[in-house]
Amino acid sequence: MRDTKTEVRACRDVQAKLDFYIDNELQIETNHEVSDHFDRCAACARDADDRRELRMKLQLSVRQSPVPTDLERRVRERIRASSRQNAPWRLMAIAAAVIACVGSWVTYQRGGFATVSSPQLAAILRIGFGDHLHCAVIRQRNNPRRGVDKLSAAFKPVLAFARTRVPADMQFAIAHECTHEGRKFIHMTFRNERNLVSLIVTRRQHGESLRAAGVRPALSPSGVAVYAGAVEQFQAAAFESNDYIVYTISDLSRDRNLGILAAVAPALQTLLDKTKA
Repeated sequence: MRDTKTEVRACRDVQAKLDFYIDNELQIETNHEVSDHFDRCAACARDADDRRELRMKLQLSVRQSPVPTDLERRVRERIRASSRQNAPWRLMAIAAAVIACVGSWVTYQRGGFATVSSPQLAAILRIGFGDHLHCAVIRQRNNPRRGVDKLSAAFKPVLAFARTRVPADMQFAIAHECTHEGRKFIHMTFRNERNLVSLIVTRRQHGESLRAAGVRPALSPSGVAVYAGAVEQFQAAAFESNDYIVYTISDLSRDRNLGILAAVAPALQTLLDKTKA
């Protein structure tokens, strides 16, 4: 029998820590407790994702928009008006006040709404997103095969390693080499009953550099810089080796999608640096 009161208390405790969690200011043990709660509570996980997305939109808006001379006064007035709302919604109300005062909060670019602060990072993330949408979401929708490996010998070790690191609930579906908009991809998909994850590898082209995107990586496992952002309703994460860019694109939460790529990044970067296309 579910203990509803205990669940409510757990949610309240996590809600009180969300902003510190997003800012990576919690102790490691507490951080793990919050992450474990997200696995059990979809509502809190969505709330965390919403707050991250809202922060990115605020940052983008502030960088791109001229600051009105009366901004401070208008924000203070809106915050004062929102202070009577319930605590869980105050952050959203305050953020909405800033957005309303500053102006437009997202920029539409070809390939989808990319809620990241760097146009260069957004452009690189959309490359992986485009292949995921075309190949995994559309083409595999009516033919969800399982355990099909069509990779060439050079990339079979990449799949073999990935299969040992992807969470156990995500079963291997198909791995193949495909082309989208004239660009070649190594595409591996994993799925469960509700979610679909693409692990995508493509050769870097001239001028494509995550490190030059001007933003801090979301994670740096073993020194590998992993970047993240949302593209339309999907989560995207990416890192680069000497010759390749590697993505995870999925409909999972930001943390789960990012965590999958972070788990494979160090060894996969080494492996790809030894791989000849």
